[in-house]
Amino acid sequence: MIHERNQKLPDDVLESLTDRYSEVHYISGGGVSSVFSARDNILDKRVAIKVLKHPQQKALVQFQREAKVAGRLHQTNLVTILDFGIAKANNAYLIMETSRFSKR
Repeated sequence: MIHERNQKLPDDVLESLTDRYSEVHYISGGGVSSVFSARDNILDKRVAIKVLKHPQQKALVQFQREAKVAGRLHQTNLVTILDFGIAKANNAYLIMETSRFSKR
């Protein structure tokens, strides 16, 4: 059994992001996705990486829709979506700014 705090990015997502992001740490997760904190080495700041747990077609479409809708929203109480991608093994991820309330 894997304990939540020991969660890691899926290998294909890590491979896709390894050149740009480092210091990846698990923050939290639910039934649909897991969220990690990481350092963006180009922008020199902390970001959040949200990864879809079960990449079936319907979930992928909904996750991409979430990225598109959230990417259009600009409000001081919302985090900004910086990127969306799908790695080799069909694992989808969102890169977003971290909340000013996050601890990592």
